[in-house]
Amino acid sequence: MVNKCPKCGNMLPAGAAYCGKCGASLLAGMRKCPECHRFIPAKSVFCPLCGKMVRNDFAPEPVVLTPEPNEKAVGENKSSVVAEDEKQPKKEIKPTVNISRDDVLENKNNKSKDNGRKNKLISISLVLVIVILVVAVYDWNSGSILHNDVQEQTLADESELLQQDEIPMSMEEAAEAYRSIAMHGSHGDEDSRFAVAAYSNLREKERIVGIDFNSDENRRSHYRIKELVRLNGEWQSLGEIVKYIDRGLLIFNRDSLGIANENIPRIMELDGKLYFYFVYLIAPFQDASRGECHLMPSLYNIETKDVIQADFICRPVNRGGRKMYRGEMSGNRETPEFRFLSQELARYSIIYRPTAEEMELEAPKNAVKKWAKDNEKALQELKDADVATTTFVVTLYDSPLFAREEVDTESLVENESYMFYVTHAGAVFGYNRSSREFFIAYVDMNGNKPVIDMKPGGMLHVVAGDMDFDLDPVSCKVVKN
Repeated sequence: MVNKCPKCGNMLPAGAAYCGKCGASLLAGMRKCPECHRFIPAKSVFCPLCGKMVRNDFAPEPVVLTPEPNEKAVGENKSSVVAEDEKQPKKEIKPTVNISRDDVLENKNNKSKDNGRKNKLISISLVLVIVILVVAVYDWNSGSILHNDVQEQTLADESELLQQDEIPMSMEEAAEAYRSIAMHGSHGDEDSRFAVAAYSNLREKERIVGIDFNSDENRRSHYRIKELVRLNGEWQSLGEIVKYIDRGLLIFNRDSLGIANENIPRIMELDGKLYFYFVYLIAPFQDASRGECHLMPSLYNIETKDVIQADFICRPVNRGGRKMYRGEMSGNRETPEFRFLSQELARYSIIYRPTAEEMELEAPKNAVKKWAKDNEKALQELKDADVATTTFVVTLYDSPLFAREEVDTESLVENESYMFYVTHAGAVFGYNRSSREFFIAYVDMNGNKPVIDMKPGGMLHVVAGDMDFDLDPVSCKVVKN
């Protein structure tokens, strides 16, 4: 780079301190570069010779001394400048860039504005992203809740529809349909009586399964299970089986059995199989109210036509004016069907479950005490002039109730079915010849010794103090004379 003398216009080499022609000082407005130690314009930001940054716009302006011109040293300075110039290493000369303080400040302000705009845009973008995420989460939650609500409503509707589909026909309607279709015309038996029936559309097929029966003392009792299915809008028979009972009166009536409030009969699934669940009682034709009975919870396999049963051997007992059954299950089979029937039987309200005190009272040695407790109401009615009849509660025992010395053997009265004795303590007890069971017929609570005899119709006539009545040994009904 070549500098021009501001006084005479002489061209001088870069870095010259004085004009070699006129001796004018060239240091006015100059300063030394800290890198190459050559004089450069004081306001230069970069050294025009080596490119070093020599100015900080935020630092105070450098103090530049302007020396007085020394004409005597002009010649010497010229020589020294030339010599010094020759000694300096040759470096790449970069173009001079003159940047004023205002330009730097303006550039800085512009950068600050750009940065501010960028920050503002970033902030706006972040806010938008957050808003979008919040809206998305809200929409997702709302959608999930709505979906759950819709799903729950759908399930509820489906459940309601299933329930409506499963039981569109009541037990009474199923019974009427069975009577009119299965028991009339060529399908029915003129001597049969309707027992029970149930409807279901399990496995997407409408069906009615019912039972009709015939229970006659003069011939074998039997019952028939028949299945009806709806095909093309009409009920059609799909098969039947007949089961015979060697001896006994068949009782299917739900009210007679005391199970009117139970969900019996019904069509159900168990262990992947379809069954018709029903219950009936086998009672003796004679002495049905007191004799040994068989309560039979049963499952009819609709596919295989097999009948699986549990046999509850029992006797009727009267508790609180209600007929119940006391006994025990015969046998125990480890099958899903038998376990189901046992569990169902345990829930029946007609099963009598005595307490420990009651079991003690029912021991043969406490027979008189038990009879007196069970018949408090009946004894009171015997004393009531306005009551003509009542019924005794009688318990049957397998073993004798009294020792021979306790019995007045001369008091014996009998017929082909029963024998009756009077004890010295005033109790009347009987013996059932067919079932070989003992029972208390009457106990006089006033200490009177009863007098007994048998009437032609089989009634036991009892007179004790002011008491005079006839007792039916079969029904235990008492008629005052």
